[in-house]
Amino acid sequence: MTQNNVKLSPLQYLYKKIRNNDTNINLPHSDVYYVRAACEARYGRSFSLAHVEKIMREEGWTDSNDG
Repeated sequence: MTQNNVKLSPLQYLYKKIRNNDTNINLPHSDVYYVRAACEARYGRSFSLAHVEKIMREEGWTDSNDG
């Protein structure tokens, strides 16, 4: 969700996609945002949402509400 190294908020990302008539929209689950914030605080560096979501899925996380 970056353009020219500027992070867009989820709402800005959505509006940009709508404005460009782009139907390929991927808004990560809120869990991904929380895990990314925790990782950034812990390791002192930034991580992309896509990277965090990929690692979470590899560790068995799903975005279902099955508990």
